[in-house]
Amino acid sequence: MKHISLSGRLGQKPEVRQVNSGDTVVCEFDIAVEHYDRQLKERVPEWYTIVCFGKQAEFMGTYPDKGDAVVASGEPQIEQYTSKKYTDSDGNGAPMKKLKVVAPPGGVDVYYKGSPEGRGAGMSGNTSDVEPANDLDGDDIPF
Repeated sequence: MKHISLSGRLGQKPEVRQVNSGDTVVCEFDIAVEHYDRQLKERVPEWYTIVCFGKQAEFMGTYPDKGDAVVASGEPQIEQYTSKKYTDSDGNGAPMKKLKVVAPPGGVDVYYKGSPEGRGAGMSGNTSDVEPANDLDGDDIPF
């Protein structure tokens, strides 16, 4: 089995949708994972899409917000699609690939500082206890 773990920051507030006549809750969100680019001589983000289901999806749609630190793990899946933006030499949409990580139950943890709205540090989509990430600073967020 293939498995991937990523640590990054939410690009925007996760959105939840219901599928199968409302029987299944799905949340799909993007995280930015920074790495150092030697040619540019700076840190640049790479974007990954995470998909989770059920109670974990409900949690992601309720609590975390843009810029919150997220740790996600799951099975990587390659999604193929035809680009509307980029075309090949014949003018047809270019074939594209996108990496998605499908998280099993307990595969996503969210870490953020508290706020006046009552959000606490170390909230988790997982049922296990997590340590708060008290060293997060809003100035450290790359977007």
